[in-house]
Amino acid sequence: MYKSEFIIKEPNVPWFYRIVFSLIFTSFFGLMYFIFSRSIIQSLTSSDIIKMIIFSILIFITLIYCFTPIVAQHSIHFNFSEHKIKHSYTIGIFNHNEKWQNLEDLNYISMFSSRGSYQVNLWYGNNEFLNLFLLDDYDSVIEKAFIFSDKLNIDLLDARERGNHRWVNKDVYRETKQVKYL
Repeated sequence: MYKSEFIIKEPNVPWFYRIVFSLIFTSFFGLMYFIFSRSIIQSLTSSDIIKMIIFSILIFITLIYCFTPIVAQHSIHFNFSEHKIKHSYTIGIFNHNEKWQNLEDLNYISMFSSRGSYQVNLWYGNNEFLNLFLLDDYDSVIEKAFIFSDKLNIDLLDARERGNHRWVNKDVYRETKQVKYL
């Protein structure tokens, strides 16, 4: 089993979302109980009952599909020594952990401006990327992006200014903590 060396967690889900999620699912199950336990179900034909069951299952799947991403907390686990990554999702006491995957064909780490903040992405494969994190402070962003690029042994791209993308000299940053470009 691999151990996480670095974990990125999304912020906690607001209580309001959890309450709305709970109310909607409670209403759904209450309605299903009312329909299937009362005389309503007895007045339907067998083909109507089958249609009602299929319709109920489709509504349930739609609710799960729509609301789970809103209330789930997503975490990304990194193992830099083995070059592995794992995603996990948590809703209350329920956890879903994906299997460890190899980090293959890594290209570079990029950081760019996004609505007053700085976003850091891991680029891999054929122009695919993984959003790692978003921070407001440039010094924190460059420090954490450097850690990722150094641990994964890939380049670091400063793309904060549109049309002026420059590669960061990691050796200079490692020694002086000052950003110099190649």
